[in-house]
Amino acid sequence: MVNVLTTLLLLTGAEVPEEELPKLHDERMVYMVEKDIEEASAHAVRTSLTKEEKELLERLVTAEAKGEPFEGKVAVAEVVLNRMDSEHFPDELEDVVYQENQFCPVTNGSINKKATKNAEKAVEEALKGTNETNDALFFYNDNIVKTSWLQSKQTTTRIGQHVFKK
Repeated sequence: MVNVLTTLLLLTGAEVPEEELPKLHDERMVYMVEKDIEEASAHAVRTSLTKEEKELLERLVTAEAKGEPFEGKVAVAEVVLNRMDSEHFPDELEDVVYQENQFCPVTNGSINKKATKNAEKAVEEALKGTNETNDALFFYNDNIVKTSWLQSKQTTTRIGQHVFKK
């Protein structure tokens, strides 16, 4: 009889030698497997965006990350996807993007401009489950935006002109 943990390991593609299977009941191993499964499922939404949602995200990345390196464009897309996974933000991409006072391109209309090829590639990369931002939920250019609220958040990384926070 195969236990649930062994089944989960098989489903996640973990390679475990047969002689190690009896050790799998160790609580630390169970926790590690649960964490791996949580992390894998956290990014499942990233592969299920509609064509329209992808296009919206590509336009947002084009407008928000103009002049940023490719990694910065990927990171901006990640923040939006991370918000969809967060209990503190809406679940739907359109709701995240159009949430009031969250993204300047929505306010100034630049989100309506055609996406660049580079932004399209960056969104594709982010949808693969990258984590350039270390799970950031916010980003801003600290040369332009001065806010103590954002400064109080934990910095996860800096890419180009953007500071990423969670």
